[in-house]
Amino acid sequence: MASILVAVDGSPGAQRALAHACRLAAQQGAHLVLVHVIGGLGLPEPALRALAQTKHGWFDEMLDAASAEVLQQAREQALAQGVSAPTLESRRGDVVPALLEAARAHAAESIVVGRRGAHHAVALPLGSVSRAVASLSPIPAIVVP
Repeated sequence: MASILVAVDGSPGAQRALAHACRLAAQQGAHLVLVHVIGGLGLPEPALRALAQTKHGWFDEMLDAASAEVLQQAREQALAQGVSAPTLESRRGDVVPALLEAARAHAAESIVVGRRGAHHAVALPLGSVSRAVASLSPIPAIVVP
């Protein structure tokens, strides 16, 4: 069965991307993979890693809980739109490589992303996640406004 990967982060743009991906999955009879990437928080990767490796692990636990909440909300939205049993996946690292690797791992036929995500203020000076996904993806990338 074909699969469609959609990036979710709880933002309005990601919710629109999810709605579009749900329609595509229904039309194509495809499986939906919901991916949330823990990263891209405006912190350099070494700083994020250092915080995640604190003595008590509170930061790591907080990130995992937030990711699980985003994925659960996305799952509920997908189920409400008629998608049955979407796959949920939380990944860590830089957002674009993590999304591309998830698409490869799930043999996705397309990637759907919102034009702007939860951290768009950080992304603007560095380049847009959606633009990078569209440029670097070896499979069709759909950017939803």
